[in-house]
Amino acid sequence: MVTYGPSRQEIKSVEAKLGYKFKDRWLLRQALTHPSAGPFNNYRLSWIGDAVLGLVVSQLVFDAFPTGSTEVLNNMRCQRIRRKVYARAAIEMGWDKILVVQPPQLKNSENMLAELFEAVWGALYEDCGAKDKVVRKCYRRCLPLGHHDEHGSVA
Repeated sequence: MVTYGPSRQEIKSVEAKLGYKFKDRWLLRQALTHPSAGPFNNYRLSWIGDAVLGLVVSQLVFDAFPTGSTEVLNNMRCQRIRRKVYARAAIEMGWDKILVVQPPQLKNSENMLAELFEAVWGALYEDCGAKDKVVRKCYRRCLPLGHHDEHGSVA
């Protein structure tokens, strides 16, 4: 058996943080693999993850502010859907430590970490059969709307 990327324990750790067990753990391995590491990578998963996060965060904000104007809703969504927020969340969850990249020093890129974050959510979306309710539940568990970063900004 060939071992590629994160260990079983690291995969289980990501699943525990998400509160979701993958049916196809290769999707999660792929999400944790940067394009610099070869053709089996997270490029496409980060693309779908970006769209999924937009939908999920929009729905959470919509539900949390039932009387909010579209301006308020948009501002709340924009505070949460940012590369900086995604990169910080990837670090807080420890995903930066298990990201497969070549060479390893690339891990500090904010863009790379944001794409990692998006890819994990894209993998979850694909694995659960494109059920945004499942993704929303996991997102709420990991990043509740009241979550704040160390600068006091809403994440």
